[in-house]
Amino acid sequence: MVSSFAILLLTTHPSELMSDLTRRGLPAQFAYVIISTLQILPQMQAKAQTIIAAQRSRGLDTESTFIKRVSSVVPLVGPLVFGSLVEVEERAIAIEARGFTSQKQKTSLHEISDRTIDKILRWIFTLFVIFSITLNIWLS
Repeated sequence: MVSSFAILLLTTHPSELMSDLTRRGLPAQFAYVIISTLQILPQMQAKAQTIIAAQRSRGLDTESTFIKRVSSVVPLVGPLVFGSLVEVEERAIAIEARGFTSQKQKTSLHEISDRTIDKILRWIFTLFVIFSITLNIWLS
């Protein structure tokens, strides 16, 4: 399950996923929640690396014993949390400015084609999941 989630994150661009989900009928609010959750971890990692680099340039010891590293990480939590809260507020303002809650038909900058091979693979994987669940129930 983890590997399939990792493959999804590494092979699918979030904007394409959101466009395709909304094209298939998922409300834009739900698609946004899914996409923002997928993007939170990389954004937090990038922000943490930036904060750590800034603290290192100020002389923070991040390469000594484990206890010293843990105590030096505590001051990094504040800027990370407050920065994340500011980002959430900025996203909310951007969503309203872009008319995210508008009831009019949305358009996309680029259309995602649904090829025949994609449909076949979707059916094969759906049948495989159903077969796996049935086999698991039958064997237990």
